[in-house]
Amino acid sequence: MKRIYVFSLLLACAFIGISNKTVANSNTIIAKGQVEISGQVKDAKTKVNMEFCNVAVFNQKDSLITGGITDEKGFFTIPVFPGTYNLVISFIGYKSDTIKSINVSDKKFLGILKLQEDATSLKEVTIKSNSYENKLDKDVQIVTDQLKEGTSNTKEVLDKLNGVDLDRYNNTIKVDNNDKVIILVDGMQKDQEYIKNLAPDRLKKIEIIRDPGGRYALEGYSAVISIILKKDYQGSEVFVSERTMQDPDAIKTKYIPVQSDFSASLNYTYNKINVYAKYNNVTSSFNLNSSRKREYTNGLVINQVPNDDKDVNTNVNQLYNNYTLGADYYLNPKHTISFESNLQAQPFNKNKTNVLYNMLFSNNELVFDNYTFESINKSGNTNSKNTLFYEWKLDENNVINSNFTYSNYSDKSNSITKEKLLLSRTEDGTNEENRTKSYVEFTHTFNKKTNLQVGYGNTWQASHSNLSIVELDSAYTNKFKYSDLRNKLYSYFSWQVNDKLGIKFGCAGETSSPNSNEQKHNYIIYQPYADIKYKPGKIIDFKLKYRASSNYPTMNQTSPFTTLIDQQTERTGNPYLKPEVTHKISLQTNIMGGLATIEPYFHYANNYITEIGTMRPDSVFEYKLSNNGVYKNFGTEVRLTIPLRKYLFLETSADFYNSSIKYGDKINNVNDWTMSSQLVYVNEKHGTVAGVQYQKGIFKNITAQGYNKWNNDFWITFVQQPFFKQKLSVMLLYFPPIAWGVDFKQGSYLKTDTYKETVNNDISILKNIVMLEISYRFNKGKSVNKKVKDIENDYQKKNKGLFLKTKLQ
Repeated sequence: MKRIYVFSLLLACAFIGISNKTVANSNTIIAKGQVEISGQVKDAKTKVNMEFCNVAVFNQKDSLITGGITDEKGFFTIPVFPGTYNLVISFIGYKSDTIKSINVSDKKFLGILKLQEDATSLKEVTIKSNSYENKLDKDVQIVTDQLKEGTSNTKEVLDKLNGVDLDRYNNTIKVDNNDKVIILVDGMQKDQEYIKNLAPDRLKKIEIIRDPGGRYALEGYSAVISIILKKDYQGSEVFVSERTMQDPDAIKTKYIPVQSDFSASLNYTYNKINVYAKYNNVTSSFNLNSSRKREYTNGLVINQVPNDDKDVNTNVNQLYNNYTLGADYYLNPKHTISFESNLQAQPFNKNKTNVLYNMLFSNNELVFDNYTFESINKSGNTNSKNTLFYEWKLDENNVINSNFTYSNYSDKSNSITKEKLLLSRTEDGTNEENRTKSYVEFTHTFNKKTNLQVGYGNTWQASHSNLSIVELDSAYTNKFKYSDLRNKLYSYFSWQVNDKLGIKFGCAGETSSPNSNEQKHNYIIYQPYADIKYKPGKIIDFKLKYRASSNYPTMNQTSPFTTLIDQQTERTGNPYLKPEVTHKISLQTNIMGGLATIEPYFHYANNYITEIGTMRPDSVFEYKLSNNGVYKNFGTEVRLTIPLRKYLFLETSADFYNSSIKYGDKINNVNDWTMSSQLVYVNEKHGTVAGVQYQKGIFKNITAQGYNKWNNDFWITFVQQPFFKQKLSVMLLYFPPIAWGVDFKQGSYLKTDTYKETVNNDISILKNIVMLEISYRFNKGKSVNKKVKDIENDYQKKNKGLFLKTKLQ
């Protein structure tokens, strides 16, 4: 595996070297035979240059040919082949301007084009609405100066968008309280931490696709964030950040450091090439108390509790290293190629979890036995991934995107369990998986109202696992092999019927052929997709959505090995698990351009993968996985942005739900809710950002016989201040000891006819933690648009400052 990674790095370096020899001198990429249409857009009333205006070029048959966006001075330059075109210039809140029958045979400067404000449009009140557009299949946000105010990186810009939250504790991005999110740059998948640390000044536009279809739905993502970068930037930058968390209330001095997160990235952009590299190191030390209680119908109660009031009984130590090297090369306007190599590593001797319990056995509240239980777990893994992306623009209406990924994953683990003199068991396990994944996607635009997307995907994986077990009187080894081949085909059609009605529908079909220890199976999965959007007025629109998504069992779930939890409890995997398919339907209502959104939904699956526990005849409680669950989930998502002042706003997103699973003749129901709310103040003059955030992230994730409780609840206050022209950013964050509205208990709950179990992990360390984050950006870059500047100078000299007509006759 190491040789594969080294080879990937050498391949990337060779690719970069070849690319440098083929860089063109011009800053504007123009294909052979093309000429340029250019101009400048201003506000008709204020004469202010208008940035981020959409400029669409249509042929005489009203088919979309190409387009562009105006820069900070209102200029645009669009390469086209000689011919006759219609131009449509538009911006949210303004009346569109159409210039018809432009005959282009050479470079053509259209002069100054003025847009009139739409007096009937809604008066927008915040930066979240006046540069925002809710389209049929995505939300589009132009990155304005106000949106970038007080931010030092991309993740802080994303945190300002409606329904998007930055979990400052976990350093993750969530959309509608769900962290199954992928972030793209110019349509290509890259290292997520590298993207989140990009400079805000490089961002042009952000698109948010909720409940996506196609390959991202097949890979299990709940949302896609697509970031569009400015194309006129060249230069180099180095970004360095350090985030440290300290617990001043720790029982022992050695427990005060909680986490250290260091990251450094390098980015170089010149004309056709962009090269980047990133290193990330995360060291964590979580020290907390955990407990477990088991109750049997015969009156027996087993309590596992900390055995020392002066110390914690659970120590979790982790170390992550992450290395990334990538390059993008724009061969010409039609061809773009990108390569990224990533290595993630957790050293075996640096990742340990130690748990020490006092086992209390009682009956009718009378303790009749007690002894010490100890579990020591070590683990380590390496995961390398190498991806090649390619985009081919056949012409203005046809685009092909493709990628190929090869990944290798391996891990090893050591688990030692001791219970008095009754039990001593050591488990040594190894897993290795090789995987390839490829996609080819074709998009055809018929005209400005309709387009078609067709794609094919292929995934192959092969894994093998070994588990060696040594007990007091025995030793044995188990082996398991698993492979799967999946083929995916999908197609989607979008049609904007008129200004009020839009439709998108399609379907994905997938075959899966898993092979478990020579036991072969074949499955076919269908995932239909439909969107119907209706906009009856300016301030409200409705979208009816239907999706189906698949969930494949993991390597650990399909392993048939039986692992020991303790002397009375075991867990066994199931190599014959089937892929799970969940159907989702919802009705989304957007009010005032997305300032308020409400979305009731219903999810259903009849082959839900769930864990079911049973009491064996030998009095051992055993957990097993199966597809026996009928899963239903009713809920309502709410998103709300309230601008209290020009630079003070309140943003809230919440999800209220009821989940149920039916297996056999039994039904389990769970009610719960999640919420993220923040009040943020931005000082425009000094760039200071301060705020208060509340997160109720711990939720009950239903199982057949109970639920698991994941994530974190907390209150935080924070202040962030930029220095040295926003190159240096310092953020101080504090978790106050507020218990109202939060739950500091992670864990699980299970109940059967003969058995009940409650597990609690106390994460009260979040009541009083201090976090300091410092970042610095060394950059030497600029926006380059020489051709537009030349056009502007020539225009001013020729016309001596007078305006041309807004339209050419």
